Amino acid sequence: MTPIATVRDYNELHAALRARADALSVSRGAIDDVSGLPSGYSGKLLDPKPLKLFGVKSLGAILTVLGLKMVLVDDEESLRKYTARLSKRHDASVRLLRTGRVIKWAKIGPEWARRMNAHRSLKLSPSRRIQITRTAARPRWRTRRQVP
Repeated sequence: MTPIATVRDYNELHAALRARADALSVSRGAIDDVSGLPSGYSGKLLDPKPLKLFGVKSLGAILTVLGLKMVLVDDEESLRKYTARLSKRHDASVRLLRTGRVIKWAKIGPEWARRMNAHRSLKLSPSRRIQITRTAARPRWRTRRQVP
């Protein structure tokens, strides 16, 4: 397995895929036909100034048609350079997900629920808050009070 390109970011990946398509001398239309992408899509992906970005489906299709596959390898230089600056994660949250235990929100308490509702309402626009308030008020307005 001979390496064709070393890629560290999206722009290098784009340049490598363009170079591979040019080296194979295949038209963008042929890539579209074989890969199952819409007509003209690979031209937008492989344009010098791309009009589209590779996505979940298009990246795999282009790699397959161009006869490529991605292999991730350790970059010792980057690992040495940046590992000291990374903080370790707390594995308790990961273990909680692995064990499948479910957090019971009722145990957190009503105070937490009030704070989360207040936090959520702060993210809403004023017009949306008014709309929600009016919708909630309508059933209250419909009930008639018994006058003693």
